[in-house]
Amino acid sequence: MEIFARELDSLYLFALQKRPQKLPPLKIQYADYVYWQRQLLKGELLQQQLKYWQVQLEDLSTLELPFDYARPLVQSYLGKSLAISLSPELSTLVKKISRKENVTVFTTLFTAYSILLNRYSSQDDVAIGTAVAGRSTEEIEAVMGLFVNTVVLRSNCKGQPDFNTMLKRNHNMTLAAYQHQDVP
Repeated sequence: MEIFARELDSLYLFALQKRPQKLPPLKIQYADYVYWQRQLLKGELLQQQLKYWQVQLEDLSTLELPFDYARPLVQSYLGKSLAISLSPELSTLVKKISRKENVTVFTTLFTAYSILLNRYSSQDDVAIGTAVAGRSTEEIEAVMGLFVNTVVLRSNCKGQPDFNTMLKRNHNMTLAAYQHQDVP
C-alpha cells in the first residue's frame, strides 16, 4: 500500500500542476521477479533451502493449549483476530530491551509470546508461523506485487531458560529462518 499511495500522490501532484504524468521507470517488473525466483530456486540452492526446512520442521507437534471447551471433531478453520495495544510505557520498555540486546522489536515480542505459549501449553517446542515481506533485494522495493511468504519460527523453551537466553536463541533462529525464506 505504501508504494501505491506514494505513486498515487505523485500522479495527483502532477495532475494538479498540469505536468506530464510520468513515474520513474521500475528497475524490474513483477514478472522479472517471478522468473528470477524460479531460476534461483533450482538445483543445489533449492536443496539447501529445503534441507533447512526439513530439519527445522522435523518432529513438529501441534501446540496443545488449554481451552474453555473441547475442539470440534471437524475443524472449520474460521479464525478470528484480537487487536491489542501495548501501553506507551510497555512499548518504550520493549524498544529499550531490543536496543540493549541488539535485536528487533519483533524478536523481543516473539520471544515473550513464545514463553507465554510455553507456559500455557507446558510444551517446550513452540512453533509460530509469521509472514515475511519477501523483498530481499533493492530492485523489488518499488515494485507492487505480493512477495509475502510464511515462515515457521520454532522456539526451544527446554529447561525454562531466562528471557535473555531465549532472546538470543530466538534471534539466531529468526535470522536463520529469514536466510531460508525463499522456499514457497
